[in-house]
Amino acid sequence: MVAVSSAAGRRSPALRGSRKLFVIPTGLAPFAPLDRSAARAALGLPAEGLVAGVIGRVEPDKGADDALSALVALRVAVPGASIAFLGPVDADEDWVVRLRLRAATLGLSESVRFLGPRAEAAPLLPAFDLILHPSRHEALPRVLIEALFAAVPIVATAVGGIPEVIVSGESGLLVPPGDPVALGRAAARLASDPALRARLTGAGLARARARFTIEAMRMAILSVYERLVPRGFQDSPARREASS
Repeated sequence: MVAVSSAAGRRSPALRGSRKLFVIPTGLAPFAPLDRSAARAALGLPAEGLVAGVIGRVEPDKGADDALSALVALRVAVPGASIAFLGPVDADEDWVVRLRLRAATLGLSESVRFLGPRAEAAPLLPAFDLILHPSRHEALPRVLIEALFAAVPIVATAVGGIPEVIVSGESGLLVPPGDPVALGRAAARLASDPALRARLTGAGLARARARFTIEAMRMAILSVYERLVPRGFQDSPARREASS
């Protein structure tokens, strides 16, 4: 069995501690991030002003309501800051309607945007000054790996496989799940400290290049086969073709 994170592997009681479980993180093929102005233009975002991005389906499990609450603290640190949800959203769903009403109650309607889904979102991530990822559970979120490669600072919840992507204080900031106050404080801290953002994104890019490339994933998969198949096969023409 292969899992994308140790946390994902631990979900199954039968696999916990099993020698048959291998952890191989998701690897990404190279992509070229757009610059900030081009990415904002592509998403229809204003050229100026701080925008925090929340990437993924707009639903309770992804913590969209916590992100909205965090915007209140973020705007204290950076007046005029806004938030944009990039991902599928069902505008008629009761939960989304309530989310919009809550934004209106907080006086944030003009500061909350729903951008809808994009097939290739990774190159557009530099449109955001920071990424908020307040999920309630995760296996190994691809978007955080994409954000590391795009050098966009991250505030995320410490759930599931997220701490296997983000080392808190080194390549991003992690907060407890379901704690919008902590989420907002961390976002405000990032927004107010350019040196911290630069340090985290630099270390995050180095971490992504070392751990989350397609080549690293390929070599890890091959190493699993090398442990499982008979030794005589490893030098066969079939093996050489598979590794070429």
